[in-house]
Amino acid sequence: MRRPSWQIDLKWALGLAACLLLLASGVLYSLAQATGRDTAIPLSTALIATGINERVTDEEYALVQASATANPEAEASLSPVAIPVVGAEIAGLTKEQAVALVAGKLAVVLYEDGPQAADALLVKPAPDAEGAQKPISLGPAGALSDRYHSKFSTYFAVAGLGALVLLCAVGFLSRGLGRLGSPAFIVALASAPLVALWSAASGAVGPGDGTDKPYMAAARAAFRATAGDLQTTFLILFAAAFVAAALCFTGNTALIAVRRFVAWRRSRHTATEAEPDIVPPPIIEAPTLGTGQPA
Repeated sequence: MRRPSWQIDLKWALGLAACLLLLASGVLYSLAQATGRDTAIPLSTALIATGINERVTDEEYALVQASATANPEAEASLSPVAIPVVGAEIAGLTKEQAVALVAGKLAVVLYEDGPQAADALLVKPAPDAEGAQKPISLGPAGALSDRYHSKFSTYFAVAGLGALVLLCAVGFLSRGLGRLGSPAFIVALASAPLVALWSAASGAVGPGDGTDKPYMAAARAAFRATAGDLQTTFLILFAAAFVAAALCFTGNTALIAVRRFVAWRRSRHTATEAEPDIVPPPIIEAPTLGTGQPA
């Protein structure tokens, strides 16, 4: 029985909506993973440390290092950030190592207490100060906090639930093995771009050449680990959905072929039974005379 056209159109519309919502769910899941503590803190540390390193000259750090060595119990700090550290913590450290230490402390504040708390620890020069450098801005690091991680996780849960409902609706409007094959095909279609995205991101970051500053090396390693995990997750999802869709398509095609063959056999059998039996006409013998010879 042929389905009404509106039902087919509705299935296509719901399938497209499910695909877009699944893609959005994958992006939100990726953002939730990228803003997890183990990834967010190294990334924000690298972003903050870059700003600090540009604003602290070698001469300024030499004075800080001399003070830390002379008074290991006294507090010391790098001028762009108002996070005090004990002199013993940075005594003997290179400038990059000290910058990484201070930026890491600020990154923890940013992640646990939010962007406003971290911004309050950034030194703002007086408006009338001459030759004052531009203060550090959190920039994109402001999104690398637990608050945003929770938001992305919640949005992912809502979008994922909506996508699941739409997939169930597509399966309900399908027939036969298409009840599984159609949703599986949509999942494979939506996860393919995410596999490509994180494969490219993982390759673009690379392992580094060994000359990275300590905070950049840590950020690179954290991002590569997250990108690799996301690539593997979406690759497994794509492969499972693709195999399921392919098996359902093959099975449905084989089922249609078998049904057509059975219908053809039945039609042939019915046609054979309907044909009337052909009875040969009787043989009429010629009349004979008394001699036994034909007349």
